[in-house]
Amino acid sequence: MLAAVASIGAAYAGLRRRRGARAMDRAESVKPSSRDDVFPLGVGDVVLLGSDERWLTSVAWLADGARPVAALFFASEGADSHAVAAFPLPRRAIFALQPTAIDGSFTLPSTLEVDGVSFSRTQRIPVTLKCEGQGAPPLDPSATFAVYESGPKEVVIVLGGEHHAVALRGIRLGEMAWERLGREAPDS
Repeated sequence: MLAAVASIGAAYAGLRRRRGARAMDRAESVKPSSRDDVFPLGVGDVVLLGSDERWLTSVAWLADGARPVAALFFASEGADSHAVAAFPLPRRAIFALQPTAIDGSFTLPSTLEVDGVSFSRTQRIPVTLKCEGQGAPPLDPSATFAVYESGPKEVVIVLGGEHHAVALRGIRLGEMAWERLGREAPDS
């Protein structure tokens, strides 16, 4: 009985690895600026957030091995810098973000205080990065990706590498709170 459970567990783990590898293969096989079958956004998209528009000019694709984890899109307009975090489909929520300063080093503690608000870490994972487009901040090819949350909507993302680190603060937006302009939205 124990041997059967162990073999089922091993088969399930192998299936998950293959599915993750296929998802990243699909992401790599499409044109570099658009991975529509994996992410709901791509470089060149315009994202409408209420009355604000974000023109996505660059992206950092984040992966854990072959498994896509997130895409950090950057939209720089003059002196203003914005970012949008998207996650592999079928997840349709995005994070609308702006650069923020955090105290201390990028050691990624379990709680983080930003502008007097306490955030709890909900995710921490080592990732590899592939950057495309123009206007992204300097990033290392590998880093630790962490998500912190406070309340139902407030988020902080920290991407800390050996030489570069980025901290972004913003809000979580459900799929009905944002719109992608210029192309049809991918099927979920």
